[in-house]
Amino acid sequence: MEVPIEAETSSFNTYFCLLLANNILQEKGVENGSNTVISPFSFHLLLSLIAVGSKGRTLEQLFHCLGSKSLEDINSLASQMIDLASPFNESSGVPIGEPDLSFVNAAWVAQSLKLKPSFQEIVEGVYHAIAKEVDFANKAEKVVAEVNAWAETATRGLIRNLLTAEALKVINEDTALILANALYFKGTWAQLFDTSKTKQRVFHLLDGEKVHVPFMTSNRFERYLYNRFKFEFEFEASEAMIKMGLDLPFNTRKAEITEMVDPVTGRLFVRKMFHKCFIEVNEEGTEAAASTAVIIEQQQQSV
Repeated sequence: MEVPIEAETSSFNTYFCLLLANNILQEKGVENGSNTVISPFSFHLLLSLIAVGSKGRTLEQLFHCLGSKSLEDINSLASQMIDLASPFNESSGVPIGEPDLSFVNAAWVAQSLKLKPSFQEIVEGVYHAIAKEVDFANKAEKVVAEVNAWAETATRGLIRNLLTAEALKVINEDTALILANALYFKGTWAQLFDTSKTKQRVFHLLDGEKVHVPFMTSNRFERYLYNRFKFEFEFEASEAMIKMGLDLPFNTRKAEITEMVDPVTGRLFVRKMFHKCFIEVNEEGTEAAASTAVIIEQQQQSV
């Protein structure tokens, strides 16, 4: 099944993906010599949701980062992107021969707060997110377990422990929300690779080092070699976001995330952003998953 992609969506992919990849590779990949795999799709839609709940300079900074000019543009683009997954996300199952693609959003809200009607309308209507009230103050471990179980289920078991021990340390009575999304994809090759033809061959790393890895050979295109691989990558992304120019949402004194919940007694800001991604390419096809979550905290006013 082919799903048309608007030119605007393609334009976003070029701008945002390059901006994100450049900063994260510099921060977490090339310098550490590790394999890096991320999902710009997952990042973009979570940042878009934060934009819906922001105003002022924080919103302007998010516009610049996302390559958008208005909330209408952001929500329209988000709707298009989410709809890309919709044809394959039916409860009736995936048609034989079609890729399995799904994308879901969710929100966990402090039980002392309520989503603002305008924000709730977008969360549920555009992002199709399910919001749930939770007790961050007294049941932090339970909330973390619930978020992790949700992400694991949504990604068919590929993303486990999205929220790490680092997340548990910062969830407390000041936590206002956790926003998260999860993406899953599985597709088979139109023509499967013959496993008997997979051989160890030399692969050249960025630093010039050579390693031997399994390469698959196509029966149809004998001259093309594809390396078989499986990567998993996770990191806390707030520092990378700040370095790419998106600092205001994380600023305890300047963040203007004012349009999400009521009643608040302090300034809302993004405390942590967690991202985890998985991809495996083998003789049968590709299976991949990603999940991103942000912990939004309320900075209490000093007396």
